[in-house]
Amino acid sequence: RGLGARAFPVLAGAMGALGGALMRLAGTAGREASALSEAGGSFGSLRTYIAPASLIAGYCVSQVVMFSAHNRALIHLPLLQATVVNLAANTLCSGALGLALFEESHVLTARWLLGCALVVAGAWLIGRSFEQGQQKERDEKHKAT
Repeated sequence: RGLGARAFPVLAGAMGALGGALMRLAGTAGREASALSEAGGSFGSLRTYIAPASLIAGYCVSQVVMFSAHNRALIHLPLLQATVVNLAANTLCSGALGLALFEESHVLTARWLLGCALVVAGAWLIGRSFEQGQQKERDEKHKAT
C-alpha cells in the first residue's frame, strides 16, 4: 500500500485526461480530413483518414489503461481514496493538456488554480485521515492482545 498503490489512481486520472484530449484532436483532424476531401472533389486519399483513426486508436488504448489502473487502485486502496486521487489527477492533467494542446486560457485563472488546489488538498486530507484510521485500528488491536 505504499507509493505504488497510490500511482494507480494517478495513472487512471492522467489516462482519462489524455483520452479526452485525443478525441478532441481526432475531431479536429476529422473535420480537416473532411474539408480536404470536399475540396478535392473525391473521397480523398487514405492519408487524410490516418491521423483521425490513429488518434481514435490512441483514445481506445488510453481508456483500457485507465480502466485497468482504476481497477488496480480499487484493489489496493479504499473506494473514496482511489476516486478522489483519480479526480485530482484528472483535473490537473486535463488543465495541463488543455493549456498545452488547445491554448485554453482559463486554466491559468486564479479561480481554476484555487479549485485545483482545493481538489488536491481534499485528496491529501482523505488519504491522511484514512491512514490515521488504519493506524488507530492497529493500535486498538495491539491493546486488545
